[in-house]
Amino acid sequence: PPVSNLLIMSTPPAVVSLHRVPVAEFHDRIPRLPLALVLMCAATSRECRRLDAELSRARMQLSIERSACALRMVDISGADGAALASEFGAPSAHPSLHVFRNGASTLYTGARSADAIVAHVLGLGGEHPNGERSATAFPETQSAMLQPALLSLTPQTVVDALATHPLLLLLICERRPGRSHLVGNFTAAAETLARQGVGVKLGLLQVRPTTADAPPDAAFHALRKRYSVGDLPEIKIFDRGQPLDYAAAADVDSIVDVARWNAGRSTVPTPTSRVVPLLGTEQLRRLLQPSSGLVLLVFRARWCTRCLVLEPQLHTASVRLAATAASVSVSAAASAAAAASAQAPPVTIATVDIDDERNQGLVREIAPLGFPSTIAYWRGSPLAGTAELTSESLRSDEIVAGLLSLQRQLLARDWQRRVRAAGAGATTGGTATAQQARQRR
Repeated sequence: PPVSNLLIMSTPPAVVSLHRVPVAEFHDRIPRLPLALVLMCAATSRECRRLDAELSRARMQLSIERSACALRMVDISGADGAALASEFGAPSAHPSLHVFRNGASTLYTGARSADAIVAHVLGLGGEHPNGERSATAFPETQSAMLQPALLSLTPQTVVDALATHPLLLLLICERRPGRSHLVGNFTAAAETLARQGVGVKLGLLQVRPTTADAPPDAAFHALRKRYSVGDLPEIKIFDRGQPLDYAAAADVDSIVDVARWNAGRSTVPTPTSRVVPLLGTEQLRRLLQPSSGLVLLVFRARWCTRCLVLEPQLHTASVRLAATAASVSVSAAASAAAAASAQAPPVTIATVDIDDERNQGLVREIAPLGFPSTIAYWRGSPLAGTAELTSESLRSDEIVAGLLSLQRQLLARDWQRRVRAAGAGATTGGTATAQQARQRR
């Protein structure tokens, strides 16, 4: 990747404001999140700014804990915002926090510090997002309490486990008293995968905390160095003994999704799918011809949970796009003949698997910084500002609507350019004819 990209990736993350959800989009976006904490407030108030900062710090702590909870903010200062706040029993004059679980909301009444919010969110793990009881609800203090589906390993037995299990997801964490939501989620995910007969094993390696009186275990230190284990807790994916980073949330559903993906048991394209899987730079060049129309290029990774969620939506969207005859909106000044001649080229969705060795040159050339990462191309040239076409929680119908709307705008823009070019040509030709007439006279 370019040096600038490497600098961006190596810079420590700063505390940034929460992602804001427009009031008009609230009912469409928030209910589709399995778990969300939403701040409703007037964005210009001092208390709202303070809570924004606290929740931003809480979001960073929750990302370290690999919580799947989304933190959002809604500005309720306008008339529509006041109506939304009233709907959820929130005072429009004061900031309020609401917990949403699959659309059902409850008012958060606890302390409004980052630590208290993190503790509350992690405590919500006792109930599985889809209504089932999660293993997070019981304390994990003794390895004997683990269910058989989850391997209990030591630094000395990890190598044997890797030799026995070609695909192993390993949770490495410190052994501490009390409840561990990560261990609970891993246990529940292991049981789910065992019931589904998926050929992947989940393991747990608990080590004693390092203190001044208890130096690091020598065997764990060697294992940590061998497999590039960073700060704990950490999850590693071992594919035939080779370690891969786990870069996703660690709720039960996400762990199961990532395991199924790596086992080749998820997101199987339907026979009717029109998504184009690209392999290598040459295939991309052949796809991005001047006559190719609108192409949405999606970079995905096998360990990315959002990629897993997005993949079936892309397959469905590709089928709908193939069956949709895009119409071109032209201005009232454009003639009917011009509108009829403007044929809409196809809209294509293509994916790039960054884990495939054949795509390494393509990944280095474009250098995507996140996953899923999207770039839209029009007649072979990249377009800026199109990442929202596959933003969080989008459904297939929204992807189709966004792409067709973008296509209509681009076709109308091209038509206007042709009209202006034709007008300029006519003016130039008329001037030349007048000059010739004067010379004859």
